[in-house]
Amino acid sequence: MAEAWKQRLRSRQKVIVTGTGAKAAVTVERISYRQCLTPVRAFYLDLAQWAIEEPGRWAAWAVPCPVGAEEINQRKAARHRKSRMDARTRERLPVLPVLVRPSTSGARTPGNCCRPPARRTQARPSRPRGRP
Repeated sequence: MAEAWKQRLRSRQKVIVTGTGAKAAVTVERISYRQCLTPVRAFYLDLAQWAIEEPGRWAAWAVPCPVGAEEINQRKAARHRKSRMDARTRERLPVLPVLVRPSTSGARTPGNCCRPPARRTQARPSRPRGRP
């Protein structure tokens, strides 16, 4: 039962549109499922500790933890997250010169961007709305 729960937690359904325009549900891996396992493991370990301290109250609830220590190890997940960030950086790097160009072209110097806009003279006096 615990393995089936972990499998459901590990993946999720995603609806995609196929090339023909039809919608299809596919199963994709959830990126952060390990973060959900940590509080579950902590709860089971707390129950075990409470069962030692107050057996009359908690011993009936103490069972082996379904989440192993190796399942909550975040080292591999952190490496994958860093890898995804690096891939996004490599993907966006070619566009960087286009983004930097306006700031280095001199079109907006510090003096120009901080100066208030020039006043315009009105051709006719303003009237309240609704009056001729």
